[in-house]
Order: sequence, then C-alpha cells, then structure tokens
Amino acid sequence: MLRAKKDTKKSIMVLLIVIVALALLAGIIIAVLGNNKKLSIELNGKANQVVDYASKYKDPGAKATYASKFLPFGKTDVKVKTTGEVDTSKLGKYEVSYEASYDGKKVTKKRSVEVKDISGPKVKLSKGNVVYVLPGQEYTEDGYSATDNLDGDVTNNVKKTVSKRKITYEVSDKRGNTTTEVRKIVYKDKVAPVITLKGGKKVTAYQNIGWKDEYTAIDNLDGNVTNKVKVTGKVNMKKCGTYTLKYTVSDAHNNKATAKRVVKVEKEGTMPQVVPDSKVCYLTFDDGPGPHTNKLLDILKKYNVKATFFVTNLRKDCQADIAREAKEGHAIGVHSFTHDYKKIYASEAAYWADFDAMEEVIKQETGKTTKLMRFPGGSSNLVSKFNHGVMGRLTQQANDKGYVYFDWNVSSGDAGATKDTNVVRQNIIAGMQTHNKAVVLCHDIKDFTVNAIEGVITWGLQNGYTFLPLDESSFPAHHPVLNK
Repeated sequence: MLRAKKDTKKSIMVLLIVIVALALLAGIIIAVLGNNKKLSIELNGKANQVVDYASKYKDPGAKATYASKFLPFGKTDVKVKTTGEVDTSKLGKYEVSYEASYDGKKVTKKRSVEVKDISGPKVKLSKGNVVYVLPGQEYTEDGYSATDNLDGDVTNNVKKTVSKRKITYEVSDKRGNTTTEVRKIVYKDKVAPVITLKGGKKVTAYQNIGWKDEYTAIDNLDGNVTNKVKVTGKVNMKKCGTYTLKYTVSDAHNNKATAKRVVKVEKEGTMPQVVPDSKVCYLTFDDGPGPHTNKLLDILKKYNVKATFFVTNLRKDCQADIAREAKEGHAIGVHSFTHDYKKIYASEAAYWADFDAMEEVIKQETGKTTKLMRFPGGSSNLVSKFNHGVMGRLTQQANDKGYVYFDWNVSSGDAGATKDTNVVRQNIIAGMQTHNKAVVLCHDIKDFTVNAIEGVITWGLQNGYTFLPLDESSFPAHHPVLNK
C-alpha cells in the first residue's frame, strides 16, 4: 500500500516536469517563429488594367498585412498609402503605387493602368427604338444622332439599313469601335379618335332658348367618325334638372374614346345677369362675300356691331363688298382664293400661292393687307390628310410669317348640320353662354344664317355681351392640329 502511493507521487512529478519542459519548448518556438514576421501587400483586382476613355475610373486599392509566415495568428492590418492618378480624359499608360510601412519595414507594389478608347459611339434614336406607323402608310424617319466620346459628333458616319419592319443604324469611330442600334417598326394604329364637345363638358341651358347637342369625333386615320358616336343619356328640355350624357366612339382598329357632358337645364328667369364687357362675342363669317353679304352689313350697321370677314374670291361680282366691310370698321382676313382643298393643300407652296392671290384682292379693295387668316376647314381639318403633316407645317409657317390664324369655339351649324334659321340662332346663343370669349363660325353666303344674326345680336346686347372684330391680339380659339 505504501509503495503504491510512492509510485503515484513519483509519476505525478514526472508528468509535471514533462509539461513544464514542453511549455518552455513551445515558448521558445513561438518566440523564434514570431520574430520571423513579414510585411506584404496584395493588390485588389488585376495588376494590369485597361479602362475606357472618358469613363470614371475608381482605383480598387490594395491591402497590407504584417504577419508570421508560419503562425496563423498574430496578423496585423497595415495602412496602405496610394500615389499616382489615372486621367481618363487622356489616352496613355499610367502607374499607381502602393506603399506600406510597419515596425521599421517598408514594402511597395505597382499597378499599370492603360486608358484606351474601347467603346463605340452612342447612337440615340429620336422617339425611341420602337415606333408605331399607321397601317398603309410608310415610316418617316424621326431622326437620330451618334456621338463618340473621342471623335465627337459622328452622325454623318451612320449607315442605315432599311427594311419594312426595322431600320438598322451602324456607326464606327476612327479606332474601329462599332455600335449598332435597331429601330423596330410596328404597323398599328394606337391612337383613339378625339371627341370634341362643342360648348364644353359642362353646359347650362334654358328652357326658352333650348339647347342643341353638338360634337365631333375625328380619328387620325379614319378621319371624321362623328356619325359613329354613340350617345347614352337624354336631356329633357321641358324639365329643369341636371343630366349626364356619355359619348363613345371606336375607330376601325378598335381604339376607343369616351367623353362625358353634364347639362343643367334651368328656367328662363334664372338666366344669369351678365356684367357688361365681361363677355365678348366675335362674329366671324367665312366664304364670302356673296349675294347676302350686303344684307348682313346692313344688320350689323343697324346695331353698330363690328364683325370679322374671312374672305374668298368665289364670287368676283361681289368683291366690292370687301371694300364696304373694311370701310364700315369690320376686320378682314384671308380665307382662300379658290377654296379648293385638293389644290391649296397639295403643298406648302400651293397654299401660300393661293393665300397671296387672295391677299392681293384684299389689297386692291381696301388699300392694305391683313395679318388675319383662317385655314379652309380650320387648323384641325383632315381634308388635307392626303398630304401628311401639311397642317403642322403650315401653322408653323403662318406664325413664322407673322400671320395670326383663327379657328372657332362656337359653331352656328350652318356648314351642313342645319338650314334652319332658328336652329342657327339657338346654336350661337347656346355657344356664347359657355365661353367668355366666343369666336363664332358663320357663313355669310347662307341666307338662313344672315337671317339669324339680328336675333343673336339683340339677345347678346340685352344680356350684356360686347361684339368686337378680331385683331392680332384677340383670342385665336385654336383647335388641336390633327394632320401634323
């Protein structure tokens, strides 16, 4: 028993001696290996880089560490100093240096960066890479540009390859970098008709005056589709109240348009009192002079009302009436010499030749020219659609030449909708009530229209309206130009 205890103590003593010896040995090894540390730098990214001219260069940097070759611990991160710049606005080779210092040691590394023109020009297609063309029509180039980051504008170098469904634009810079863009052409009508509610979306009507629902629907391809408009809802002119009408129309390609109008019917006694001079009516007459013009001038003279005449040369025997119109203080504007749509809208040159001929007639009769004009059919006409975009060009040219063109926001309906004097009168009065500045379209070559004017004037004067001729500063009542 005693011997066993002595053996155990002896074993423990031996084990302790071994552990101490091993610890001393480990310490010696760590001390030796720990003193064998190295300072090193590693580049982030490639040591040799190529960057594009005029691009943004961001240096990827480097990382430095101070550590033993043999021990996995005791590693220290060291700050890296970077010198050298890369100027991407100049072609050439650049050098970036990285330096780290620690514990009396220093190490460096370098990166080579070459600035080259490696990208092709940028091609920009006006109106985008996909364009829609109306069925049956040819695509007209919307324009394009090409810019190279070194050569500048290279639009003239673009080569176009045209097919029915696409156009390919290819351009190269002086270093052979090539860019290709493709414009896809889709033959589809995506534009719905435009519904115009004459008199506006909110209308106040009176039982003693009545009200006529007038509207138009014009499609960019199908033209006038007014007869296809479906109207839901009714207005009871015998009963005061508020009524809602909804207008719906689709073109041949199922593009649908809708509009809504609210009509409020009130009693005669509730008609608002108009403050004098707060509402102005411009009576305008197209297509004359004609056989009824003198009668109209007599009516205007009776009430000292001034109007505007957009004249033609359709009745040479009535040309002298233009002189009377001007002498009695009415405004004179050019309408057309021939009023032949196919001739005048065949080209811009044809239009202005017709215009100049009519202006010469005006000068002969009045002694002076005019800056006022009205396009036959109005600026929104589609009778000119056989010459694509002609109205867009003519309206711009009119402005450039210093002329003022006028459309209208109130129609008498005498251009084909009615031949009834009472309806013409009601149409004009109803339209005047919905506009502070009413530009009224009439035709003095229509006897039933001339017969309606006195009733319009007496009603307007009784309700505080001022009748004025148009001048260059007047409200033009422009329509949206559809053939542009």
